Amino acid sequence: HATQQETNKTITTSTKAIKQLSEIVRGSSRQERLQLDRLNNQLSDAIQRYGAVQKKIAEKSKALLPTGQRSSKQGEEDNYYH
Repeated sequence: HATQQETNKTITTSTKAIKQLSEIVRGSSRQERLQLDRLNNQLSDAIQRYGAVQKKIAEKSKALLPTGQRSSKQGEEDNYYH
């Protein structure tokens, strides 16, 4: 859980840094803008892969829980992901 929280903080920090860079690079050379675009795409891809892994982990964890615990855990998961 701590790793997940740290990863979420890193994603937030990285996203903010990309936004700041985009403001700085706005009037820069085409090459710098392309580098920023590539960096932004790489971050987006990494975030999507992370989300997919988190979803798989949640599904596998849910499958391992006994039936009675699944219904009580479902509410917790809904609160976490939304």
